[in-house]
Amino acid sequence: MFDTMNKESFLLNKELLEKYFILNPYYIMRSDINRIILASTRFADFDNIAQDNLATFIHPIHAMMLSFFRGDKKLNENLIEISNFFNITFETAYDLVVQFVNNEKRVVVEYDNTFFYYPNKILVEYQSSFTLRKYSVLDFNLKGSFDFSTTRYNIPIDVAILLNTRCVTDCVYCYADKRIIHDCKIPFPRLVELIREAKRLGVRSFDLQGGELFLYEYWYELLHELFNAKYSLYISTKCPLSLEQILKLKELGVKEIQISLDSIFSDDLKKNLGVSESYCHKILNTIKLLNNNNFRIKLKSVVTSLIFSIEKMEQYIDFFKQYENIYIIEFTAPAHSMYKSQEEFLSFRLTSNNIEEIKELLLHKQDECHFKLYADVNVTDKSFSLPTEIKSELFPKRNMCTGNQSALLILPNGDVTLCEKSYFNKNLTIGNILENSIMDVWDSERAKNLFFIPQSSFPEDSACSKCAEFEDCRYNLGICWTDVMASYGEENWLYPSPNCPFAPQPKYITYCE
Repeated sequence: MFDTMNKESFLLNKELLEKYFILNPYYIMRSDINRIILASTRFADFDNIAQDNLATFIHPIHAMMLSFFRGDKKLNENLIEISNFFNITFETAYDLVVQFVNNEKRVVVEYDNTFFYYPNKILVEYQSSFTLRKYSVLDFNLKGSFDFSTTRYNIPIDVAILLNTRCVTDCVYCYADKRIIHDCKIPFPRLVELIREAKRLGVRSFDLQGGELFLYEYWYELLHELFNAKYSLYISTKCPLSLEQILKLKELGVKEIQISLDSIFSDDLKKNLGVSESYCHKILNTIKLLNNNNFRIKLKSVVTSLIFSIEKMEQYIDFFKQYENIYIIEFTAPAHSMYKSQEEFLSFRLTSNNIEEIKELLLHKQDECHFKLYADVNVTDKSFSLPTEIKSELFPKRNMCTGNQSALLILPNGDVTLCEKSYFNKNLTIGNILENSIMDVWDSERAKNLFFIPQSSFPEDSACSKCAEFEDCRYNLGICWTDVMASYGEENWLYPSPNCPFAPQPKYITYCE
């Protein structure tokens, strides 16, 4: 089953045999019917102990081997079990395993004429803070033929829900489709069923997307159910919270929260968020209460041209030095929203000079702050307008679109779509979970036909309709549907990605000047 490897490394590393190793607790393995998925956990504090945002296919034989490392036995004992199970020598088992022990770089393994790519630090030394793994070798003993080439997952790995489209603010840059205000029409008992189904399926994350969590009637009960299912949640809000609400969050075990606050000045918040005079005091008091109750706090500020002021940004940073539990302040520039007109976007976008000033300020201020200053303002990218030869080089290196490939989003009315940006667009809806299970929707003809959309479906004025690279492009990395609609309009959703070398010039400007 495994090739015998040289014994020299075995002779040189006997001290490892007395140590306890565990499959990195920040990685999970899950069956995907005809292959195994190795993925990183979501929203964890990685501290360089694992590769973030990982999801990759691995061979079941390797998953079976890694399943022995639960943290409860010495390496010597693990190797005896592995050699007995696979009927290989102890030395061969050692040489197979040692490449994964505290590996600082990724490991490439060829097996069955296929290359598999493993991230850093697969097996790490067991620590008392780790929970013992509960994997069994039988979890990964798959039958039948394997498929490592089809990129669409057989079972989704990430699920999210948009509870409502309500908010306590009316942001000038709002990215949500609020043409109609939606409240959650999914009965709470049905939400509980969906969370439990997701857990049974091995879904790694069940995220909460905006509108506003705290405007949902059953927010406490929902969080309680998600925490019971061991889902790690990233909670973000613009809603001023009472002490009672904060204590409820603490009771649930919430340790971290993001407060989206664009400015500490009331006049600026009126311009950016359309809020009342009292909002500024209330949200600042919320941050004070969270700090006093030992929540780790991330602050996020969207800086528009309406409120841009380096002096005020410096005051913002200095003001929050008083709170020891703030660990990061992020400044970001507004991006284009499909639900705002071109004129509106041009009225609040930043300039390249604004962005450079922000970066310089944060660089200057970082040493005097206990929290990290981060600038997510790299939105001057005009790659949509780059020369064709440069696009041809960059486009194959794009990120994969995970919507309907490995992830889905549930809307407030029960419809299921691709991601938090596609909202209620009927062209991108793949089913409804009010009367169907997650797997019913994922396995539906509608979902599969949208992912494997035939080239014949594309109109003649779309370059995709006659592209020789169509299947390799659409059925592998895919394209960002919302980038297409933001650049060419919702009616042209079957146009190519604006990053594609064959794409026409965008109709709308989506970047800062």
